[in-house]
Amino acid sequence: MKRSILTLICIAVAYVASAQDRIVFKNSEEINVKITDISPETVTYKLWNNLEGTNYIVNKSEILFISYQNGDKDVFNTEQDKPTATTNPLNIRLQGYGNVGLICLPYGPAVGPTLDLTIGALFGDYFYAGFETGFHSLIEDPYYEGYIPLAVNLRGYLTKTKLRPFVNVSLGGFIGVAGLGGFNGFYCQTGAGVDIQRFSVGLGYSGLVKFGTASSIYFKLGIRFGGKKH
Repeated sequence: MKRSILTLICIAVAYVASAQDRIVFKNSEEINVKITDISPETVTYKLWNNLEGTNYIVNKSEILFISYQNGDKDVFNTEQDKPTATTNPLNIRLQGYGNVGLICLPYGPAVGPTLDLTIGALFGDYFYAGFETGFHSLIEDPYYEGYIPLAVNLRGYLTKTKLRPFVNVSLGGFIGVAGLGGFNGFYCQTGAGVDIQRFSVGLGYSGLVKFGTASSIYFKLGIRFGGKKH
């Protein structure tokens, strides 16, 4: 009689053990569980010794395999943990700026509005290169002058935080219009500023060179588009 009872207990224990799911982790840890859900990325389970307790969620990347109560087994692909080759090793992102501002001659009362558009790419977190154009004008009653800059804009950032100081230089040429019709030559601009998330503020020097130099001071307000949001 005692032997029969012992046999029944062994059978019951074996049945209970076989009714468990078992998770084996990649760090060699093993736990007996009841699997309640499997998604493309995670596995949800309850601890076998507390089936009324908390649902636990673990990433599949941490699991080596799962052995189910019916004898089936899921072996997870260890290749998922290996770094994949990036298609953008230089971390290049398209980025541009739209700016409105003012230029003024330091030696006279002439002042005028400006509009600039720059389209280019951000290389990593600290260097930007793009093509710059727009329209700049100077108003000195009764004269009105304007020109279209065509330049390469280079910008270096000092940090990669939400507040990003920078220095910049633009080099190229300009096409004179309005009062500067037919007056074309070398264009340059250099200055400093700061990006505050998507907004940009800049201040610096702007110059036009043909047979002499027309120097002015610029102030810009702009919006950054593209690139990485900081």
